[in-house]
This record gives sequence, structure tokens and C-alpha cells, in this order.
Amino acid sequence: MFNKHTATVKEGHIEFENKALFNACIKRLEGKKIIINVQKYKTIRSLKQNAYYWSVVIPIMSEQWKCDEEQAHEALKEEFNPDTNKECPFKIGKTTTLLSTTEFNIYLERIAIYASEQGILIPTPEDAEAEWLSKNVL
Repeated sequence: MFNKHTATVKEGHIEFENKALFNACIKRLEGKKIIINVQKYKTIRSLKQNAYYWSVVIPIMSEQWKCDEEQAHEALKEEFNPDTNKECPFKIGKTTTLLSTTEFNIYLERIAIYASEQGILIPTPEDAEAEWLSKNVL
């Protein structure tokens, strides 16, 4: 079982965002040996970024490459978010799920630059949203 809890360090003490939930998790582990991993919090890609990627970027690239959306996603990951594991003899892409919002923006920018160099227009998130609103809102 793996539980993640966010907290803030203030004056050398940990202040949990949901201390009751943390305490409930700890109580279930009474008498067990546990591992505590402390790391700086980073915001993972947003739902809005993910929606733009899957509803705008992926369909455009999939259509241009004449492949299905999952294949387009895998190809983009391989090219623009490669796994740099030197042990693996194959070029594979890392998951985009754990990218921070900044890292995901960089990933999207790399795709947009590549696409424009190939003559493929990918609208910005703002332009895509404006286009959707003009078609779907009275």
C-alpha cells in the first residue's frame, strides 16, 4: 500500500494538509515497519494541459501521420520525452503523467515546433479554446 500526503515545513515542523487522513493511514500501520520518503512538492501536469494534449495535439498528429491516437502519443513520447536509461538498447518514451506543469509545457512546445517545421499547424491552447467556444457557445 502506498499513500501520498502533502505537507508544508514551517519552523522545522511538518504541517499536513489533511492531518486526520495522515493519522488514519498511520494508525492502520501500527506495529509495522514503514518507509518515509520526503521530497519537494511539484505540481504535475494539469487536467487542462492533458485535455488540450488529447483533444487537440494528439488528434492532429494522428491524422497527419495516419496512425491511431495511442501510436501518435507513443511516437511523441519517444521523440520528445525519451527515457535516457543507458541500459535499455531501445529508444522508448517516458510517461508524461508525472511531468510537472512546466515540464509538460516544454514537451508541448517541442511538439509544436516540430509540427510547424513539418508544415503542421497545432493551435495554441488559447486559440483552440477560443475556437471551441465560438462553435459551442451561443
